Amino acid sequence: MPEGSEPYLPLIVGSDNQVLFVGNCAWKSRFGRAEPSSLYVVVHRGRPPRPGLSPEPWTHIYRVAQDPSSRRALVYLEATLEGACVDKGRDKALRMLDDQMRHQRGDGLSSVAQVLSRTAA
Repeated sequence: MPEGSEPYLPLIVGSDNQVLFVGNCAWKSRFGRAEPSSLYVVVHRGRPPRPGLSPEPWTHIYRVAQDPSSRRALVYLEATLEGACVDKGRDKALRMLDDQMRHQRGDGLSSVAQVLSRTAA
């Protein structure tokens, strides 16, 4: 999938939730394979995820990849932030993308500006 294009969103979220597409990359899996992936920031509002937790909003960074064998979407929870932190979540997701891109290139150059230019708007 092209780096700047927003893929079909396989995440199911409530109507009170906010979803922000951050970007695409070839994410290096723990097995060393590059998985075409998309990063999203989701602010969850409303009912808490488990009984006994506060109804305050919380923010997750999700990575969505396609399982090559089943062609199903795999959703990974990459980070959790307390509160409604869409800007902080986006910054963290961009750093994660930047780390992945620098690791793939092996040159240590920052690519956050490239990601920002493709995902702004």
